[in-house]
Amino acid sequence: MKQNIKNFLENNRWLKCVPNFLTVCNSLCGFTAILIALYVYKTGETLTLPGGHNIEAITLSACVIMFAMVFDAMDGAAARIFNAVSMHGLQMDSLADMTTFGTAPAVLTAIIAHNFLPSYCDVTPLIFIGTWVFCGLYLACAALRLATYNVSAIQPKKPSENDGKFSGLPSPAAAAGVCAIAILFAWAKGEGHTACAKWILFAFPFYTAILGLLMVSTFRYTHMFKKIQSMYRKPKALIILGIIVAGLITESCITHYVPICMLSAIIVLYILSAPVFMLFAKIGLGTTFTNSSTQKQ
Repeated sequence: MKQNIKNFLENNRWLKCVPNFLTVCNSLCGFTAILIALYVYKTGETLTLPGGHNIEAITLSACVIMFAMVFDAMDGAAARIFNAVSMHGLQMDSLADMTTFGTAPAVLTAIIAHNFLPSYCDVTPLIFIGTWVFCGLYLACAALRLATYNVSAIQPKKPSENDGKFSGLPSPAAAAGVCAIAILFAWAKGEGHTACAKWILFAFPFYTAILGLLMVSTFRYTHMFKKIQSMYRKPKALIILGIIVAGLITESCITHYVPICMLSAIIVLYILSAPVFMLFAKIGLGTTFTNSSTQKQ
């Protein structure tokens, strides 16, 4: 069987281009998200699609960035399946991530702040510069993280790096954090929750900068894709995941705002998970939990 697969790949070398094609799709998603976000300056909040359908530009831009995570996950898997892992692919992947998960979220945050802040307050030069600094900090941290990852990928891994965790917040997760809050802001503004939208808007650039700093931190984040893969060997965990997904689908059929809030909450909880666990470890709770689970086994 393995020999047949090997022969098939050797006779169809074009399959080795599939991972690069998926990576290019990732970068095109980032480019598209930036173009859509720029429409906020021109048309305000909505885009008119062919057929007369209107959609919020902020929401669409954020969704395109999050959809790019599918391509980001698929290109690595395709490279392993088609035996096309290479340094060229690694560099392409990081460049695509820089566009989609580095530049696009920073641009989205800056556009939201610059376009909507005048509705709530007088935009002084200090606020304008502050927004630029916070978004620029996120962009710089994303570049630093991806460059550091490229360097570490070609070096021998230490035992602590083989525990299935990331050092620092992954750039796709940071981008998801930005997108979730952007969608939450668009929903709050569209539903007339002025006070909620105002507080989200004021905190948004600072929140984006914090995500940037978490990307270059030493916090250990769980590799969620591997964690979900491991659930297939744990029926109970798989059932719980199925219940959560079914709940989200059911809520989305009943009302449109609960899934938005739940999505934002799940992403923020993941972002906070590593600092919280490290805090528990510092004060000794992590050791207590470990010893307790060991005794139960």
